[in-house]
Amino acid sequence: MTTQAPPRAPSPTARPIEPAPVVLSSGRALLLVAAAVLAAMAVALAVGGGDAPTTVAADPAVAAAPATVEPLEPGPRTAEAIGHDGVTVPAPVGSRGATTVPVELTTIEVEGQLADGSTTTFWTFDGTVPGPLIRVREGDTVEFTLHNDAGSANPHSIDLHAVNGPGGGAGATQLAPGESGAFSFQALNPGVYVYHCATPHIPTHVAMGMYGLIVVEPEGGLTPVDREFYVVQGEVYTAQARGTEGLLSYDMDRMMAEDPTHVVFNGAVGSLAGDRALQAEVGETVRIYVGNGGPNLTSSFHVIGEVFDRASVEGGSLVNENVQTTLVPAGGATYVEFLADVPGNYLLVDHALTRAIDGGAVATLTVTGDANPAVFDAPEGTGDGHDDGHGAPDASAAPAVAGAALEVEAGDLYFAPGDLRATAGEVTVTLDNVGVAEHDIVIEELGDLHVAHAAGGETVTGTVTLEPGTYTFYCSIPGHRAMMEGTLEVQ
Repeated sequence: MTTQAPPRAPSPTARPIEPAPVVLSSGRALLLVAAAVLAAMAVALAVGGGDAPTTVAADPAVAAAPATVEPLEPGPRTAEAIGHDGVTVPAPVGSRGATTVPVELTTIEVEGQLADGSTTTFWTFDGTVPGPLIRVREGDTVEFTLHNDAGSANPHSIDLHAVNGPGGGAGATQLAPGESGAFSFQALNPGVYVYHCATPHIPTHVAMGMYGLIVVEPEGGLTPVDREFYVVQGEVYTAQARGTEGLLSYDMDRMMAEDPTHVVFNGAVGSLAGDRALQAEVGETVRIYVGNGGPNLTSSFHVIGEVFDRASVEGGSLVNENVQTTLVPAGGATYVEFLADVPGNYLLVDHALTRAIDGGAVATLTVTGDANPAVFDAPEGTGDGHDDGHGAPDASAAPAVAGAALEVEAGDLYFAPGDLRATAGEVTVTLDNVGVAEHDIVIEELGDLHVAHAAGGETVTGTVTLEPGTYTFYCSIPGHRAMMEGTLEVQ
């Protein structure tokens, strides 16, 4: 039996905002209005003649499941950092039998960080991009409840690709702000599936961040692993160019042209890098649930320096072995597994590399532990051996450089060394760019002073006058700072 839900107050973590500005022509606006009307008619038919969605009370017993593994402590997360931390996932189902599983999500609209110096409007499930990972087993009956936060400015809904039924649940969850809706379904097919908002204009709702994954484990569960991570690619379309600071607005025309300004993992540039990098130990088995919210591009998912021992084909029951790069279509998902053999920093990328190097589709997996020269052995100081711009030497292991003349190597998405020491006064800085993309060195505390700028393969020298103190230097090329930042100590 259902009961009338009391009015829901806005989530305390949400920052309700006005709808993002949309840039589109009057002709396109008419087409979108027509599409919205047709979609609404289809939804009405799917739920039996257009009855209002069933309203239910929130179930206080519904809570997040415990972590799948013992994750290392994630980095700090502020109210504006909407990117999912990639390590918070529900526990494996193990060998339990089929049961009834309550699942509850809330759609929340927030202004969140997109890249250094810029924010944009995000529409989310539970305040993160992607939304929470949902985990059930084959045969479970899922009692699903969706709330649209009272602070939202837009209607929202959900379509779960794991559902066998009209609209994947979208018809039962077309919700105005403050409303709740519910439906149930049996998880018939094991696999990894996308869920997303299905309220017109659907591509816009997806591009604003409304997507996530649901894992349906087979009977008996998946093979146990030491660490599980959750990474979903998505596209962001802004009217302002990449690198613009301030609040960026959504651009409908750019989305229609399938020309994103940013391609990101977990919602934002650098969302899974730096102090939010994924963590594992040598000798541990790793599984990554990988999704692609889209709404337009196909992902070529690759981990630089690893071979996937196993990769699920399109998230289904067929598993491929010994895979270098796996395709994840828009609205699709998979999981990949490998053994962490060697310590170091491993970059997760969309190997359509412009999206990684320039668009932001890069994450870091840091593996710590003892060296394994039987598997990988390189001369000291060469790190992962990718001096051609594919990866980063271990900057943390490099000695700091002292004196009035500093030399810094820049590859694509790294500085080496990552920490510098200098004497006060006029300091000469030589930037040796061994990568293919342009890089620069900027000092934040000096008003973002540009010290040197080098094209790919170029070496450039600049000078700067420094007082004693601690400085932050970084690469200011859009999308690079998340991976290219260091500390300069001046005595």
